[in-house]
Amino acid sequence: MDAISKVIIIGAGAMGVPPAVKLSALSDVEVRILADEKRVERYRRDGIFLNGRRLDFSYITPEEERDFIPQLVIIA
Repeated sequence: MDAISKVIIIGAGAMGVPPAVKLSALSDVEVRILADEKRVERYRRDGIFLNGRRLDFSYITPEEERDFIPQLVIIA
């Protein structure tokens, strides 16, 4: 069985950000935060913060998700 290399996280709040941080730190895991277009625009513009530190993730909309096939989906 192959290792998980593509992950989508739905929900970038208090429960979604910590696993996004941990998984993003792994060099062989590609993590995307899934959100609607307006929220993705806001995340890209304003960022997401954890303990006062801005975190910049890769974001994806449901329309774009068709091109990114995850091996793991985390709903938080």
